[in-house]
Amino acid sequence: IVLLKRVSVGIWQCKKCKTIFTGGAYTPRTTLGRSFMPEEK
Repeated sequence: IVLLKRVSVGIWQCKKCKTIFTGGAYTPRTTLGRSFMPEEK
């Protein structure tokens, strides 16, 4: 389970560890953002 809360447009915060990060307006991850992420093995 992912515990994310949208703080503002494109700003997301993890409810568990309180980490704040950017993402899409309505979803935490975007297809463009995934293209810059390293591949998970």
